[in-house]
Amino acid sequence: MNRAEKRRQARQTQANQAPAVAMPTRKTKRKGVYRTKGDPQQLMAMLEAAHKLYTGGQPEQAKLAYHAILQIDGSFPDANNSLGIIDVEAGNHGLAERWFEKAIKAEPTRPTFHNNRGLALMELQRNMEAVACFKASLDADPGFVPALVNLGKGYNATGQYSETVPVLKRAVSITPDFLDAYVELASAHGELGQLDEALAALDEARKVRPTSTRLLNQKAGLLTTFGRLEEAEAIHREILNHAPDNINSYNAIARTKKFEAYDDDMKNMERLYKTIPDVDYAKVLQGEQEKDGQEDPKMNLAMALAKAFEAIKEYEQSFFYYKEGNRLKRKKYFYNQAEDFREFDMRMTLFTPSLLSQFRGGHADKTPIFIVGMPRSGTTLLEQVFHAHRDVFGAGELGFMTQLVRGKFKNMQTFEDRLKAGKVTLETFREIGAAYIEKIREINSDSPYITDKMPHNFLQVGFIKLALPEAKVIHSYRNPIDNAFAIFKQIFGNEGHQYGYDLVELGQYHNKYRELMAHWDRIFPGEILENRYEDMVANLESQTRKVLDFCGLEWDPNCLNFHEAERAVRTASVTQVRQPIYKGSVEKWRKYETQLQPLIRVLEKGLPF
Repeated sequence: MNRAEKRRQARQTQANQAPAVAMPTRKTKRKGVYRTKGDPQQLMAMLEAAHKLYTGGQPEQAKLAYHAILQIDGSFPDANNSLGIIDVEAGNHGLAERWFEKAIKAEPTRPTFHNNRGLALMELQRNMEAVACFKASLDADPGFVPALVNLGKGYNATGQYSETVPVLKRAVSITPDFLDAYVELASAHGELGQLDEALAALDEARKVRPTSTRLLNQKAGLLTTFGRLEEAEAIHREILNHAPDNINSYNAIARTKKFEAYDDDMKNMERLYKTIPDVDYAKVLQGEQEKDGQEDPKMNLAMALAKAFEAIKEYEQSFFYYKEGNRLKRKKYFYNQAEDFREFDMRMTLFTPSLLSQFRGGHADKTPIFIVGMPRSGTTLLEQVFHAHRDVFGAGELGFMTQLVRGKFKNMQTFEDRLKAGKVTLETFREIGAAYIEKIREINSDSPYITDKMPHNFLQVGFIKLALPEAKVIHSYRNPIDNAFAIFKQIFGNEGHQYGYDLVELGQYHNKYRELMAHWDRIFPGEILENRYEDMVANLESQTRKVLDFCGLEWDPNCLNFHEAERAVRTASVTQVRQPIYKGSVEKWRKYETQLQPLIRVLEKGLPF
């Protein structure tokens, strides 16, 4: 059975989950019927024949049949839509999006067409455009539940969690057994810090699917995020009682368990690891091999074993598994380092004292505190300290600034082109700043200050200072070897951080980041506070006072008890920030000094540290 056949079969058995793109029939709800350019009866007969080929597991023959329809009527919407569906199932999302666009142009009132295009756009990571498509689908049919659920997914993907909740509540009021609506609703509540509501949504989902391991995993993940680690482990133990080879549960247990010896958990994890073949991503792309789940289970198990062996001080075996996990992740994609570095270089070229003097102004608001730096540099610790302060709300990692900058300028080349054309004004930056404030105030409307700890906002410091000149920027900095190795020890949950899975590439990226931060320091003297992780863990009170003073905040002793707060932590530091202060990560790289020589040699070629 090929990949397309498996997906069609899965859709037929999961009718109460958010569907993939929908194949139309002659009964599809339509507000306005398309007027064909040929004999309507002939075209509909050809369409039914093509549909039978598709549902019968013959997608290539179906494609030929749909193209035959388009030879007679090139705008025929159902044929264009159906070709889009086939391309989605083949992984050709860009081509599929264009087919759906043609279908919409021919019949703009069909809700399924807009919904299908939105799903293709989400696969292309064009989430804001996808949201617009789902809204258009609902304009055509306000009660179209798949579009409601997908709009909720789109809002979650763009960080608009407060928008998700009413949309998905409407979806389940119409279709109470729509599983994915509850799943996405739980995610939104979790992101908003509403644990009880999130757990309630999952309880409703389990009424629909009582035996779902997926839902138990999500519940355990939520409990982990909010620091209820023992309850989370108990759920994973429950899963393992019914499914002894559940890799996800072993991975989750390894993330929070304190291993003291080579025990049964580690034995079972190594046994499982040896039975799992590598995912052949070339075959996945060609449709010859099915990839089960969002991530490679062998890769995740390798990283779990690496952490377990590290805990019992078997560092050579630990590094073997770290290297294996990173190898398996790195083989998934082509990393375009030149494109990344060009974005760095253009920032250093374009953001000059002259540019700053021309566009200084922006939107006046002191609310944001940006915590920037590389991942695993102490940003989570710093935000937890801030969040404990009576006047500060820690909003987590927000993608808003990057979204807004990209909304104005697709990339740095676009920014340069518009600068040269005189199409960038003070108002451009004011709009970015005002829109950012509006978005963070949707998350919290009460606190005087809100932190945004998206690490890679270090790329956006120039835009931040022009859009929000009164915002504070704190650079979380850590010894580069410790920092880079901590990144190497982490598989990130998306396709970002592609530089992070090869020691040489990782070192080169870290050097470039330090070069860019040095540039920001030069052109914004005294406006960026460097907060060293090592200083923070060595003397928490002294460093916290320094940070609060920089932000104009009064001293609050609660900051020293940050670990007592019950709030969501979604980064790799989830267990560390539940401790009073964690010093165990300082100079941990020395346990692996021999294995890390390729990284160290590259880092030593960068700026001194």
